[in-house]
Amino acid sequence: MTIYKTKEKIKTISKISIFALSAMFFLKPLNLEEKNIPQKNIQTKQINIEDSTKKDTQKTYRFFINLASFTNILEENSKAIDSAIICPGGYRKRTPLFEVQKNIIVIRPYFSPTPNEKGFKPSRPDPTTHPENPTNPLGRIKIDLLNRWGMLIRMHGTSLVRSIGRFENGVVVDYKFASNGCIRNDNISIERMIGKVIKNSNIKRVSGAKKDSVLKLIELLKNNKIKEHEVIEFSPKGYSAIVELETKITISIRYRLWEIISASENKIILKIFVDLYNYLDNKREPRRLENYDLNNIENAYNFEHFARDLKNSQINLDSTKIKKLWQELKNKIEKNKEPKKIIQLNID
Repeated sequence: MTIYKTKEKIKTISKISIFALSAMFFLKPLNLEEKNIPQKNIQTKQINIEDSTKKDTQKTYRFFINLASFTNILEENSKAIDSAIICPGGYRKRTPLFEVQKNIIVIRPYFSPTPNEKGFKPSRPDPTTHPENPTNPLGRIKIDLLNRWGMLIRMHGTSLVRSIGRFENGVVVDYKFASNGCIRNDNISIERMIGKVIKNSNIKRVSGAKKDSVLKLIELLKNNKIKEHEVIEFSPKGYSAIVELETKITISIRYRLWEIISASENKIILKIFVDLYNYLDNKREPRRLENYDLNNIENAYNFEHFARDLKNSQINLDSTKIKKLWQELKNKIEKNKEPKKIIQLNID
């Protein structure tokens, strides 16, 4: 079933039940000031200088999530270094557009289902908590992002690869958007990306019954003794651990229906995506936080966004040509049934 058919089906069915088998899928990646403390002795001064150096060299991280392209891209110092395939919220439980900064990572989380999530599990969950195990679609890692509208929105993993999409020969041929608003990633990819963040970040504290074991794993990771995803994979089973970073990471959730790949005097090459939530040309008001600016430069779903993208790409056209190109682009997106499609717009 294609995304297009899935969206049409979701519109007519009030409740969706997903029953999937446990599986695993491996994705290839895309290509911590000196303290103002009075000096008591030379040793204290030396420690302060060391701390200052660590903070000055602290890398910054951001997860850039485009709902329409089903992608979660990890950026290090504004450069993309890794990615994952995601399953965003369903048509009736849209993932909102927002940006948050978080520094709490939960390894092997215990899952207490929200009212919207009860009945969604592939097996009957415990009424209070649901520890990490093969029947828990929350996976082995989570970051709580938002708690609004009766929804607890998380970025998390899942061992149920079919809950993300359908794969053939390691390639995604059909994506899903059927979560309850969370950003659902496959376990290996999200664990690898979180591992990279932990490896290159200063750790403020680790808590939990088995915190010493997790601290040892983090030490091994920082010393290149284990791989990025193994700090989560090898953590003690049945015990949750909370890792608090000194520096917050940014999670940006956007909605882009196109990307300009290249342009010449007579044509523009773009990659387009499926309009999951009917936001194209402002048909439907996007779900967002109250203070979120829908004209954020990283969104792209209406005429104003298209004109802005052309300008930013140094494609200078008069208003008549821009409107004509917009109509052509809009028609192609409306008819598009493919998860990702390359198109050409001709400039007359």
